[in-house]
Amino acid sequence: MIRWKGVILLAALVVLFLALSMIFTDRWLEAKLEASGSALVGARVEIDDLDFSFFGSHLKFNGLRVTNPRNTMRNLFETGACELNFEFWPLLSKKIIVENFQISDFKTNTPRQTDGALPEKPIGKKKADNIISKSLKRVAQNMEQNAGLSLSDARAKINVDSLIRLLQFESPRKIDSLQKALNQSFEKWNKKLKNARYEQDFKELEAQIKKLDIKNIKTLKSLQKTLSTLNSVKKKTALLSDSIRATETALQKELQSLQTSVAQVERWIEQDYRRALSRARIPEITRRNIGQLLFGKTLIHRLENYLSYVQTGRRYLTRLKSDAPKKENPPRFKGQDIYFYSPHGRPDFWIRQIRLSGQTHDNLQLAGQILDIVSDQRFIHRPTVIKISGQSAGDRSFVLNGKLNYLKDVPHETFDLLYQGFSLNNTQISDSPYFPFTVKKGRGTLKAQLTLSGDTVKTEIRFLATGLELTPTANQKLNYAQQLTLDVFRSLKTLTIKAKISGQAGRWKIQLNSNADEALARRLKEKLSAEAEKAKARLEAEIKKKTDPSKQRFLTFVARQQKELEKQLQKYESELRKVEAELKKREHEIKQRIEKEKKKTGKNVQEKLKKLFK
Repeated sequence: MIRWKGVILLAALVVLFLALSMIFTDRWLEAKLEASGSALVGARVEIDDLDFSFFGSHLKFNGLRVTNPRNTMRNLFETGACELNFEFWPLLSKKIIVENFQISDFKTNTPRQTDGALPEKPIGKKKADNIISKSLKRVAQNMEQNAGLSLSDARAKINVDSLIRLLQFESPRKIDSLQKALNQSFEKWNKKLKNARYEQDFKELEAQIKKLDIKNIKTLKSLQKTLSTLNSVKKKTALLSDSIRATETALQKELQSLQTSVAQVERWIEQDYRRALSRARIPEITRRNIGQLLFGKTLIHRLENYLSYVQTGRRYLTRLKSDAPKKENPPRFKGQDIYFYSPHGRPDFWIRQIRLSGQTHDNLQLAGQILDIVSDQRFIHRPTVIKISGQSAGDRSFVLNGKLNYLKDVPHETFDLLYQGFSLNNTQISDSPYFPFTVKKGRGTLKAQLTLSGDTVKTEIRFLATGLELTPTANQKLNYAQQLTLDVFRSLKTLTIKAKISGQAGRWKIQLNSNADEALARRLKEKLSAEAEKAKARLEAEIKKKTDPSKQRFLTFVARQQKELEKQLQKYESELRKVEAELKKREHEIKQRIEKEKKKTGKNVQEKLKKLFK
């Protein structure tokens, strides 16, 4: 018995295969792929001799050329024959699962015979750069300004006279204002000493001491009373001494604070000098200046270029996440469906493996693989992995390892590159106008690590060049700074450049230096220091000429007022010592008389007793 259901199903499949074969002709599919690829890259993508088979589940073509959108007369890369094998049945579920994609004769940066630019669209806006790219471009544009150095202007003579006329010096006004304030303080102290009545106190003490005359005193009782009066005068003298000492201590403390005022005057004059120096723009040559000036702009441009490729890949790979439903925002107290990835589910797009072979622009043979290019990595629970390497018979080698991890909400990419022994012949290693040289001969080694997590970038780069022979580009005439640079680099056996760039858009931290920085900075300083120091000395002399009158008036005023106050206190000290000495002398005299009178009285008593008992 004929199973008509099976026959009908078989016939339907045959018709479907025939229909698909008629619809997806090789020429039609090639045109569609070229158009889609061109729209994706932003420049022309060309495929040669595409051969597509549903029944064989494979796609082949003899060549692929992808134009560099930044230079449409060169290709980003081109390939020879390529073949991929895919699974048929997932196509019916709108899924593309590629088991293996074989790419041969892969080449980078190859020339084009025709311009690969796309026709300009009459309507539509140009696609904006991502925030990291725009931020790095601004850094590159401002790199020379950030370096704080313009060697072309470094020898320009500084018109000190004109600069002095333009500047408004603040230190004379501030010094005069300070002198007025200190004058009030000195007047306060003069008034305080006058109101203290120290001179009148000394006169009163001297008068009281004169009254302590013992020449006319005959009795012991009168002498003891005089000693009591002397002790009273001593107490008054001690109180006066304490008052004078306290006044002297307070005055000395305030006079010491004058040293701060004098130092402040020096700082004001220094500020005037620094402000004039900044207006003069006398260059400061440092290692940091040199490194950024020569290599910073080139490094930032190339990093921005590489990051743009990573950002493009991220944008399109993350855009393919179409399997998961959109997040729901149900009304309050209403339920919602929670989506879980099926352990047996498959993504909409998945290239399990790409095997490629090819060569660099200097004919270094490369081979490698890219694993798991997928629309949603959460289906397969692993990131995309890139492994490409190559080695020549000599000392040239190339290793690139990369990982594109989109398993979490924040995309994360890491790349490690080591390229050793490549040729630098007829290349330029800097775009700086101060380095207009072509490397005639040389070999290079590049080691780089790049981590991109969300919008945060961290990269470390080390470049080593050996056997360098430099020649001026287009035989141009060199200025003095360029000639110095050429001389320094010709004296180096090796050139080492180290760079660290990290941060986010608008908050970049850049460290860049080379072994040429110190030598070039030293040579430049030798050339510029004589003129710069001469200009600084002239500027300093002119500022001193402008500020010295106010400074000297201030110092003379302070010294005079301080001397007068100290002289007054010294006078009081002298009077005090005189009074204390006189009191001590009188006290000694009185005590001697008292002892003498006591002995005399005792002797008289003894004589009277003897007479009494005769």
